[in-house]
Amino acid sequence: SNGPVESVLLLSQVPIDEIETIYLDSSSRTSVILLKILLHDRDPEHAARVSYFRRDSASIADGIRGRSAALVIGDRAIELRDQFPYQVD
Repeated sequence: SNGPVESVLLLSQVPIDEIETIYLDSSSRTSVILLKILLHDRDPEHAARVSYFRRDSASIADGIRGRSAALVIGDRAIELRDQFPYQVD
């Protein structure tokens, strides 16, 4: 994409450099791989410390608190995008 997609988002309460745990929507393995590449390119040491857990898309927003974030995909991402102060498209 040459611009925002708005249907594949990393949502959190803290800036990306403070995230410790990411819950992954299992809808897209490609998006998960791209997220890991993004984190590694930003800061390899930080990326190595992040923990990843799979969660179904219906309950994924429940994990977005504190230093935990979620990779949310599709309609769920569009529904949740305005509910969190930090988003990476």
